[in-house]
Amino acid sequence: MSNCLDDDEDDDEEQRLKRVGKWLDSSASGDWIMIVDNFDAVDPYLAKYLPVQRGAILYTTRDRRLVGNRAYVPPGTGVGIYAMSDKEALEMFAKILAIDPPAAPIAEPAVPTCDGHALELLNRLEKLPLAIEQAAAYIQQTGDEIPMYLKMFDECELNQQGLLNEALPAVNEDSKRHDSRAVMTTWKLTISKLQEKNPESVQLLQVMSFLNPDDIPKDLLNGIPFLKNANEVAFSKAFAPLLCFSLIYQLESSNFRLHRLVGLCIRRQMDSENIQRRNELLETVFRLLNDSVPEDMAGNHFQCLHIAVHAATALGNKTNVSHPGAAGLAL
Repeated sequence: MSNCLDDDEDDDEEQRLKRVGKWLDSSASGDWIMIVDNFDAVDPYLAKYLPVQRGAILYTTRDRRLVGNRAYVPPGTGVGIYAMSDKEALEMFAKILAIDPPAAPIAEPAVPTCDGHALELLNRLEKLPLAIEQAAAYIQQTGDEIPMYLKMFDECELNQQGLLNEALPAVNEDSKRHDSRAVMTTWKLTISKLQEKNPESVQLLQVMSFLNPDDIPKDLLNGIPFLKNANEVAFSKAFAPLLCFSLIYQLESSNFRLHRLVGLCIRRQMDSENIQRRNELLETVFRLLNDSVPEDMAGNHFQCLHIAVHAATALGNKTNVSHPGAAGLAL
C-alpha cells in the first residue's frame, strides 16, 4: 500500500484519496475489510472515494438512515443491534467485573454482596453497553459494592450525571488521546448535531424529557406550539431524526417511549446552560397536561390516570420557581 501513498507534491488531498480507493479496488490490495466506526453523519463526500470492486466495508452507526442509502448500505443488508436481554447484560457486567457469570439463565449472577441489585442497576441503565461498562469501571476503581452504586444513582439526578459523565479509563497511551467515551458525552454530541439541522426536533425532545418516559401520548405532543397547526407530514418530520438515532422509540399504540438516559442528559444540560429556557419548557408541559384533562373525568378514567402519571413526573421536575400551570394539576 505504501506505493499508492508515496508523497507527491503535485497531489492534493482529493487526489490522494482517489489513489487509495483505486489501489483498494485493484488486485494488488488482496482481500481486506474496512471498518468505518461511528459513522453517524451520513456524508456523500466519502462515497466517491470508496472502493467498489473488491473487499468489504462494515459501518457502525446510530443513524438508521444509512441503511438503504445505496452509496453505502444497500436495502436489506443492514443489521439492527437492539437492547440486550437481561441475561446478556448480566453476563457483560459479570465479565467486566471479573466475576463468574450465571451458569443458567437465572435472575442474578453469583456476585458477592450483590443481593439481587445487579439486574435492578442494569435496568436503571437501560442495559446500554457503554453505561454498563462505565458502572463496572467505577465499581472496580472505587471498590464500592453494587448496592452502594445503586443507592448513589437513585439519590438524585446530579449523582446520575456525575456517575455517567466519567470517561472510561484509557487502555494505553494512544487511547488517552481519543477515548473520552462516556454516556453523557455521547448523548450531548448527538443532541448537538441535531440542534444544528433539526432544532425543532431537539425542542420536542426537551418537552418529552419532563414527562414519564415509558408511554408519551402522541396527542399530547400535538399541542406543542410549533406543532399545533402542523400537518401529519410536518409532525412526522419533527420526530424522524429522534427515531433515526434511537433517542425515542415508537410503540405499537403510536405513542412514544423516551430513552431514560437521554431524558436525564437533556434535563441536566438545561439545568447547567439555560435554566430560564428549562422553566419555560416546563411551563409548556404543564399547559399541555392541563389541556389534555377531559371535561368528563369520570367517563375517561384511563385517560386521566395516564395524564396523572405524566403530571407526577413533571411536578417532580419543579424547582422553587413559580409555575402557574402547575397549580391546575390536581393529583
